[in-house]
Amino acid sequence: MCGICGIISWDRPPASELVANMAERMSHRGPDAQGVMELGPAVLGHRRLSIIDLHETSNQPFSDSSGRYSITYNGEVYNYKSLRKELESEGVRFSTNSDTEVVLEGYKRWGDDAVRRFNGMFAFGIWDSKEQTLFLSRDRLGKKPLFYSRLPTGEFIFASELKALEVHPALSGEINQRAIIHYLSLSYVLGSESILAGVEKLPPGHSLTLRENGALEPKSYWDLASAFSRKQSFTSEQEASEALIEILDDAVALRLVSDVPLGSFLSGGIDSSSIVASMCQAREPKKNLTFSMGFNEGDFSETEEAKVTANHLGVTHNERIVEEAMVNALQEIAYYLDEPFADTSVIPMHFLSEFTREHVTVALSGDGADEIFAGYE
Repeated sequence: MCGICGIISWDRPPASELVANMAERMSHRGPDAQGVMELGPAVLGHRRLSIIDLHETSNQPFSDSSGRYSITYNGEVYNYKSLRKELESEGVRFSTNSDTEVVLEGYKRWGDDAVRRFNGMFAFGIWDSKEQTLFLSRDRLGKKPLFYSRLPTGEFIFASELKALEVHPALSGEINQRAIIHYLSLSYVLGSESILAGVEKLPPGHSLTLRENGALEPKSYWDLASAFSRKQSFTSEQEASEALIEILDDAVALRLVSDVPLGSFLSGGIDSSSIVASMCQAREPKKNLTFSMGFNEGDFSETEEAKVTANHLGVTHNERIVEEAMVNALQEIAYYLDEPFADTSVIPMHFLSEFTREHVTVALSGDGADEIFAGYE
């Protein structure tokens, strides 16, 4: 993952050192490079985790050849190669092999509707120096975070994390009482609200165009309800199963595109096991590195199930037992979360991620499938 941030101010040039500090606050999101770009009324910042096209020419913020458009981008557009071919057929020439440049050139060619073509997870900001506008967009299900605020000073700030916004002295830091009610009722903060007053999240599947003195009105380009209502009909359970496997295999294969080591979490449950099985369809099983975390409390450990699955699939499996008291990591975990979040699974996930990062840069995960497939009670 990467970290993006920026300040827009038409009244006076924004402070680039503030944006640099915002980016530095997110160094854990992007340990490979930091960039700050001054663009008149806009200053964009970026922290990079290199995954595709590791060359420094793909560092961000990134500008097109004309210098009119500049982007700070977090995420990955999995169909970027096919989009690149389409753009090249229309005369576009690329200077890098990154998906960042494809996103930027796609926006130049297709405008706001470009996001409808992107198959991936993303949050990005594009500054148009001619029109003096900022275009922000977030992926369909909101996998990548994006917070923003219009400050009393008239400045507009945005970032991947709240802690980056808090660098700005004009942000009050007051608690949003409505968000507290959400949290105490449901264990997390709902929708576009955030725990800080005056700060909003760009909703999933939405874009926003910022203009001088313009209203902040996020616009939906996709919504879950309409997609969910378009049901396919099948003549049998077998036909439905084959269609599901085809979709899963395609989705996993797209996510295996990487210029850095890539693996997968493996718990032995249906979700992660299905993903690893699909990985084995796409490449030699032994090339697939899998990771699981065990605990001394047998009722909570899934290492045995993971071993059985790993042996069956023939992957290269890695496991670790957590010996330390997990409560000792709560303060660090809370720092990374930014907002109150009461799903205790984040604690073992923290340890699993630390362990996995010792071996690979990217890991696939079955997290989220329970909601789709009615997994646990």
